[in-house]
Amino acid sequence: MHRPCTRRARPARQGRFMDGRCPGICYKTRLAGLAILGLFALGMPPNAFAQEAPPSITVPYARVKPGLTAHASDPAWAQSALIDRMPPPSNGLPATPSPLEPPPRTTIRLLWDESFLYVRFLCEDREQYVAREGRDAKLYEGDVVEVFLDPTGTARDYFELQVSPRNDLFDVRFKVDVEAKSEPNGVLTWDILSKHHRRDIAWNYQKVVSAVRSLTPDEFWIVDIAIPASDLGLEKGFSPMELRANFLRYDWQLLDGKRYLVPQNWSPVVFGRPHVSPQAMGFLHLEKP
Repeated sequence: MHRPCTRRARPARQGRFMDGRCPGICYKTRLAGLAILGLFALGMPPNAFAQEAPPSITVPYARVKPGLTAHASDPAWAQSALIDRMPPPSNGLPATPSPLEPPPRTTIRLLWDESFLYVRFLCEDREQYVAREGRDAKLYEGDVVEVFLDPTGTARDYFELQVSPRNDLFDVRFKVDVEAKSEPNGVLTWDILSKHHRRDIAWNYQKVVSAVRSLTPDEFWIVDIAIPASDLGLEKGFSPMELRANFLRYDWQLLDGKRYLVPQNWSPVVFGRPHVSPQAMGFLHLEKP
């Protein structure tokens, strides 16, 4: 079995277009399986946890386009929307045998224009842990930030993007070929998942721009992402609209010689199941002056 390696994040990378071919995606069965096993170990079925009302936020128009170089002093983000609350998964998993220090702080800033949705993660982190490298590798086995988007709001065609501390990407498109239905915890029903849910493992964002910068000695890393409307099927671009979204962060902390995952979500979802919880996504309200 491959043993994850620990690496320091590489120096800053400039924003770049990611249009490499997809060598294939390994699906999140391991995380999903852990979540389900944990639930049954507690004597509870996977739909035992009710989903809270999804959060919402108003996202302003970018009067100045961000530089997309992950510079902390980029003035464009001063007028952005701010997410400063990233709670744990809705079912409390994964549990750890020893108490960890308070979760590291994660803040997210948002802007938009006709061509891009701009997302900045600021992640407090004493160590950026990289377990896998390369496009569409299992980046979630190490530190990672994630963006889920459903541009139609129907839960029938939605997208996932992960970015690691070394600016590697993992992306996938999901489709449901009937009306989507979910359990009380926000996870799609078993009938939908077993018969009507599809993932496009060959799909890639073609025009996404991303940059990562590690800040020392402040012990933070910054991720700048520009998600193109064209890759989401919005031929006329973004406009004042409502956009379903979720944002996650996985931070693997070292405690007593072992790694423990500290997951954070903007809209809380069942651990290991965000990719099958489109109707649990929050709401972005894109507004223009």
